[in-house]
Amino acid sequence: MVENPAPPVESEGTIQISKTIKDACGLSDSEAHFKYDSSVVQDSDSSTLNKVALCFVTGPLSGERMNLVGRADPRGGQEYNIMLGGSRSESVKSHLVAQGMTADSILATSRGALDATGNDEAGWREDRRVDVRLASEL
Repeated sequence: MVENPAPPVESEGTIQISKTIKDACGLSDSEAHFKYDSSVVQDSDSSTLNKVALCFVTGPLSGERMNLVGRADPRGGQEYNIMLGGSRSESVKSHLVAQGMTADSILATSRGALDATGNDEAGWREDRRVDVRLASEL
């Protein structure tokens, strides 16, 4: 049986785009957000992901491969958090594919809460994210 996390609160986590990708694509430090216990990319964050996709389709990173690593805060059970991290990375992948990237150029995985460091809401917010990296950066 999968342990469910604590009741939701109104806070968010982020999609962290590597410096290499931000530099190559001319992106600022803007972030895309996940609400607690959610894998839905917010409408307000679509423009950043759209720029990433364009950069990988026709821009400086055309032809490169990408790795997405979904993460969760430690409040749910291990199995649940792995599933939630995977759902987050798949959600980002689906968004990027809808913007023209090929599915086989994106590897979506999950670490769940294995690397979580937060001890309070501010720290847990940082744990709830998808890391976006070039495949060669891992």
